Amino acid sequence: MLAIYSVIVLLFASLCSWMLSGSPLPLALSTIVVLTGYAAKRWTRHSPAHQLIAASVVALPAGVIEWHLFRSGQAMVMSAETPAILHLGMALLWFSAVLAILSAPSQPRLIKPTQLATGLAGGAILAASASATVLYDYRAWQVFPVAVLPLTIYLKSLIITTGAKARTHLAAFAAIILVATGILSGSVAGTSYLASTFGAERDDAEDLSPQRPTDIGSSSGSMDGASRKIPREGNVTFNHQVQLFVKPHDTALLDHWSKGPLYFRTATLTRFESDEVIAPLRSGQWLYDLDDGEEDATVQLLATPPGRGYLYSVFLKQKASLSLPLAAGTRSILTSAVYEFADNWFQLSPPKEVPLFRFTAEAGIRKPSRITKFEKRLPPNSPYLSLPPSPLSAQVRKLTGSFDRGDPLNAIQNYFDRKAEYSLSFSTPEKMSPIENFIFGDHTGHCEHYGAATVLMLRTMGIPSRLAYGYTGGSVDRKKALFAFRDSDFHTWSEVLTSDRGWVIFDTVPEVEEAAPRVPGAAKVTALNVNDYHNFSDLDIPGRTTRPWIESGLDRIIEFLSLNFITVLFIAVILIGIALWIQITKKRRLPGDRSSARIASSEIQIPPYLRELREVGSDKGVPFHRSMTWREFETELSRRIELTPEVSRGISYYYAVQFAGRKRDADLETALENSFRKWKGSPTEPES
Repeated sequence: MLAIYSVIVLLFASLCSWMLSGSPLPLALSTIVVLTGYAAKRWTRHSPAHQLIAASVVALPAGVIEWHLFRSGQAMVMSAETPAILHLGMALLWFSAVLAILSAPSQPRLIKPTQLATGLAGGAILAASASATVLYDYRAWQVFPVAVLPLTIYLKSLIITTGAKARTHLAAFAAIILVATGILSGSVAGTSYLASTFGAERDDAEDLSPQRPTDIGSSSGSMDGASRKIPREGNVTFNHQVQLFVKPHDTALLDHWSKGPLYFRTATLTRFESDEVIAPLRSGQWLYDLDDGEEDATVQLLATPPGRGYLYSVFLKQKASLSLPLAAGTRSILTSAVYEFADNWFQLSPPKEVPLFRFTAEAGIRKPSRITKFEKRLPPNSPYLSLPPSPLSAQVRKLTGSFDRGDPLNAIQNYFDRKAEYSLSFSTPEKMSPIENFIFGDHTGHCEHYGAATVLMLRTMGIPSRLAYGYTGGSVDRKKALFAFRDSDFHTWSEVLTSDRGWVIFDTVPEVEEAAPRVPGAAKVTALNVNDYHNFSDLDIPGRTTRPWIESGLDRIIEFLSLNFITVLFIAVILIGIALWIQITKKRRLPGDRSSARIASSEIQIPPYLRELREVGSDKGVPFHRSMTWREFETELSRRIELTPEVSRGISYYYAVQFAGRKRDADLETALENSFRKWKGSPTEPES
C-alpha cells in the first residue's frame, strides 16, 4: 500500500506546486518518475542496495532538472516565484515514491524507514515552501490543505498500522490535515504581524498597492497629447501612487533588471517646433502579426533581434493604453496587432468597459557599454538632427564647438555636472525659453530640461538623438518577481542613434534624491491577481526566438502543459493508474508453471511440509529465493544432496492444489511434513 500512497503523494505535491507557481512541470516530472520506477522494478527486485541506487538515479536528476528549468525561466512560472528549497522537497518525495515502488510488496528492513524518512522530510519541506510563498491565484485555505497532504499521508503511515479500520485512517487524515493547516496559517499570520509591528519603517519597503494614475506635476505621465511644451515653471510634487506593474517570466531577466539601471519607455519626441515645443515623429500605422510573414501572434518591433529573448508582462490601467511602457531592448509584443502612434510610441485599444489590461513582450538583455559608433548615414534634414528655428540653435552650436569631438557624450555630461542643478522647483525668466535658461541662465530644472538640452547639444554636434519619456528604477519584490512603478518614477532622458545597436539611452540627469531612481529599490508589493487584467497576449508562440530546437521544444511542451493543466492531470492519473493495474494484475496471471509458481511461493502460501524442505536447502547452502519456482529449487537441491521420492511427490501435490483445483489432503500433508522432518536429519550427498 505504501507504493500507492507514494504515488498519491506525488499527485498532491504536483498540484500544490502548480497552485503556487502556475507551472505544470512538477506534474510532468512526477509522471515520468513514477513510470520510470515501475519500468525499473524488474531489475532491482531482490536487492535493497540496487533499489536505493535506482531511486537516487531517478529522483536526483529529476530534482536538478526541475531546479534548472525554474531558475532559467523555462518552467513557465505564471504566479509566484517559489523558494528554491521546494525543488529539494520534490526530489525527496520522488526518491521516496520510487523506493516504495521498487521494494513493493514487502519492504526489507532498511528500505521502509528510509522511504518513510525521506517522504516525511519532503512533505515537511513542501508545506514550509507553501507557507513561504506569496499566494496570487488561490487563498491560503485552498492551498495549505493540499500542501500538507503529502506530510499527512506519511505521518498516517507512520502512526496508524495497516490493519487498522477504515474510520481510524479517515480520522487520522482529518486530524493531521486540520492541525497542520492550522499551524501553517498561524505561522504565516504571525510572521506577517511581527513583520508589520517590528519591521523597519523604510520608504523603500512600503506596501505598494495599485492606485488611480495621476499626472506628474506639470509633466503628464500619460503622454496622451501630441506635442509637448517644456515647462517654464513648477513646483513638482508626487502622490507616490503605483502606475503599473511588470512581471518578468525569467529569473535571468529578473536578476538583470534588479541590478539596474532599468528603463521603460512610453513615448518619444523628436521635432523641435520651437525653443519650447517638441513634437513626436508621427507614423500613425498599425503593425500586424503577419507583417513578418509568420502567423505567430507576435508583432515584431526589431527586424533582426540579436541573442535570446526573455518574456515579461506589463499590468496597466485602461488610460495607459495610449503609451505602452516597453523595456529597453524590447523586440516584440505578443499580440495580433499594435498601433504605432509615433516613433517607438505604441498603443493598444482596450474596450472602455475594460478597466485593467495586460500584455506580454519579449526583450533581450544587453550589458551597458560605451557608446562610440554614432549613426552617420542620415541626411542633414533628418528629423533626428533637426534644430529649433530660432537663435538658440546657433548659441548651442557655438557652445558645443568647444567640446571634445573625440568623446562628445562625456563632454556634455561634464558640462551638466559642472553647471546644472537638478530641482523640482524652477522658474524661467520671461525673455528666455526653458531650454535656454537651463543651458545659459540659472541652469536649474528637472529631468525634462536635462533631456531636451542634451538632445539639442547632441544634434549641434551631428549626433542623431531624440527625447524619451517613461519610467525608471521602480521598486522590486524579488519574492514575487514583480516590479512596481509609481508616479515619482516617471522620468525623461535622451537617446542616441548608433550604427551597431540602434537607439541607446544617454541619461545626463544626476542621481540625486529628488530625481527618479535608475536602479530598482527593494519593496514589498501586494499580491497581483492576474485574472483581473484583460489579456492582450497569446503565449502559445512557436519559433519566436533563436534558441536551440531542444530548448524551444521544451518551452512549447511546458507552455502546452500550462494551458491544459487539468487535462494533463487527468491523463497523468490514468497513466499512473494503468501502471498500478498492470503491477497488480501481473501477479494474478497464469502464463505457465514458472510465473505462476513464483507468485504462489510467498511466505503466507508456503505449507508446512514445503517449509521443512526449504530448511533442508538452507542447511546445505541452497537457499530458496522468491524468484525460484519449486521445480527450480528441486533441481538446485538435487545437485548437492540425494533427494527422496517424497520431494517430487510433495511438489507435484502442491502444484495440483494451487493450480489444478485439487482438494487439500490433510493426512497427506502431515505425512509429507513428518517424512521431510525425519529425512532432513540425515540427507546424503549424491554419489559422484
